[in-house]
Amino acid sequence: MPRDETLVDLSNGLPLSSLEDGRPFFGRVEDAPVYVLSRKSSIVAYSAVCSHLGGPLQDGLVDGPYIRCPWHHACFDLDSGKALAAPAFNALQRYGVEVRGGMVKVSKQRQVAKPQHAPPSRSASDRGRFVIIGGGAAGFAAAHALRAKDWRGRILMYSGDGEAPYDRTLLTKDYLDGHFGDDRLEVAKNALGKLDVDLELRVNVEALEPANNALHLADGRRQIYDKLLLATGSAPKRLDISGADGPNVFVLRTLADCRRILNAASHARRAVIVGGSFIGLEAAASLTSRGISVAVVVPQFHPMEKLLGRALSDLITQTLSAKGVEFHFGRKPARIDGNLVMLDNGDSLEADFTLVGIGVTPNIELARSAGIAVDEGVVVDKYLRTSDQNIYAAGDIASWSYESDRQRIRTEHWVVAQRQGQEAAANMLGDERPLRLVPFFWSKFFDLSFRYIGHARTWNRVTVEGDLRRRDAVLRYSMDGREAAVATIGRDLDCLRLEREFYARLGEDGGERIRRPNGRRIAS
Repeated sequence: MPRDETLVDLSNGLPLSSLEDGRPFFGRVEDAPVYVLSRKSSIVAYSAVCSHLGGPLQDGLVDGPYIRCPWHHACFDLDSGKALAAPAFNALQRYGVEVRGGMVKVSKQRQVAKPQHAPPSRSASDRGRFVIIGGGAAGFAAAHALRAKDWRGRILMYSGDGEAPYDRTLLTKDYLDGHFGDDRLEVAKNALGKLDVDLELRVNVEALEPANNALHLADGRRQIYDKLLLATGSAPKRLDISGADGPNVFVLRTLADCRRILNAASHARRAVIVGGSFIGLEAAASLTSRGISVAVVVPQFHPMEKLLGRALSDLITQTLSAKGVEFHFGRKPARIDGNLVMLDNGDSLEADFTLVGIGVTPNIELARSAGIAVDEGVVVDKYLRTSDQNIYAAGDIASWSYESDRQRIRTEHWVVAQRQGQEAAANMLGDERPLRLVPFFWSKFFDLSFRYIGHARTWNRVTVEGDLRRRDAVLRYSMDGREAAVATIGRDLDCLRLEREFYARLGEDGGERIRRPNGRRIAS
């Protein structure tokens, strides 16, 4: 990280009088951003770099006893440095502090970090068994939260993936374009082992037996549970055309998918992407960054217009086009013949490989076949409990009520899945705490990134404040005068403040309650 010379070097000392009680003072120790906090008679210092993906906390929102990351909205306790809300799970690194002669000096040596949540010490009476089906965002977050709340029984996690939980959001972005390697993918390094979670990979659950609190694995085993969390996620949609099952036609959902694409990209010159989804367009930017000539085939003339509006849709495609991405609007693939993608108008596109990004389908068949209520997802109540009192659901599959039953929605957002996992864990333990959650996601295409809060399934007005071309704007999505969602570009602090307003509608403080059932802070 480059040194920010505008920040005071705290290792040289800071006058004690410079500190305002309860307000962090941001400086640096050598090249590392650090904040110092004075709280009555105590003075502490912590890293000012978000433990999720390194967001600069000095650009975030200080909100009472909390500090929020401007990039992906993780939340930390100012006094302890502990992560309070996903997507961060690890505490901020602590620094030693010395106060002498009216000066505060921060040590250049970081203190040895202790696990934020240590594995339990079990006794013979700790015989409970919670099972999590799914090793993605919601599943990992639930396992972590169970230990955070001192659950001492067994936690079993069954995942059809071949890898321990990783950050899926990076697969189309920094991992695909080469900025990040495998070391940046883990959600929290070696976390499940440290939390004493029994994780089984490449294991599929074949059937549920709700009447007997049991499930059946594909290998013939039968497992009993006390509580069960369904976090089975989604599966990518496939093309139903001739040649779509060819060896050079890929989807992108898992790390294994991404590695196959990277292998193909290592000796490719041209690629075709079918679909104007976030996956397809983010991948178009990443592959172009690798020097590959990318053509995108999309049936709409304004991809994602129904979600983002015409102005932001066009800004995204213009940004991609300016970097060399070639669009074929209003077109669909008719068939794939080897290295040729034939379009419905008779045109053909050369492709060393083809990536299909036409959306996903929630994995709800396991629930449906067990007689659990489903609609477009697995129906959950305000506690994320399904129609079976011992089975909960979170993440992509959960069909949940947003804004006091104003509407039932199903989202496919990473942070939403994580926070639902955390909330489901609390309720599996009996907290009976209603889910109050404002949807949030982010996306980026080269130098264009935006953040989106709220949920606007339909809207009849979009207002733009600022200048989209200069990457400095707020877009407000309203239905009949009521603001349903907001997107921001280049205004991260404004986005955090607007998010707080959305949470205020729900009577919430923005997510920290995840670790504070019934208003009490949980010691970890």
